[in-house]
Amino acid sequence: TTIAIDDKHVYLIDREPAEMDTLYKRPLGVKARRGGEIPLHKYGVLRVFDRTTGKSVWKVEKNINGTALAVDKENGILIMSHNSAGFNRPSDDENILKASGGEFAKFITAYNVKDGKVIWKDEVSTKRPAINQGRVISLSHMIDIKTGEIISFDKKWIYGNSNRWKPMGKSQGCGLFGVCDNLLTLRSATL
Repeated sequence: TTIAIDDKHVYLIDREPAEMDTLYKRPLGVKARRGGEIPLHKYGVLRVFDRTTGKSVWKVEKNINGTALAVDKENGILIMSHNSAGFNRPSDDENILKASGGEFAKFITAYNVKDGKVIWKDEVSTKRPAINQGRVISLSHMIDIKTGEIISFDKKWIYGNSNRWKPMGKSQGCGLFGVCDNLLTLRSATL
């Protein structure tokens, strides 16, 4: 589960722990490769509560398998993304999760904070994004928070011939951004 808070609401993903995470990963991986039965990894529920009264405002019950939330109160947009745990739970393994009937969450979804309607979904991004000045910043690219469109970059940030950027450094294993108006930092696994 995860939580985000703005001036009016508390946002959270309510989800039971995955049964597969109580089992050993290696035998689950063998089962997944051999077509064995693996416990279903159930989706969660995105719930929003009034911050003052605690009353439910809205909820989304379909395809909620994100693990991180962030809210942009200026634009009224809630961002849901997936971030695998550092200790690599079975539910963070793409092959095991797909074998259980679940969807591996390599995406960012933007919701309207007023009603929970999906504004856009980016199928490329992973990890915990940062939000700053109307931009969603992920390891793979930046996105306009209102439209979901990829933002073009200065050539020094472009990766190859694509419109994707690559933060500089030896490794981005940790991938946590710290962002303010005049500075963007990235926690990297190595220096």
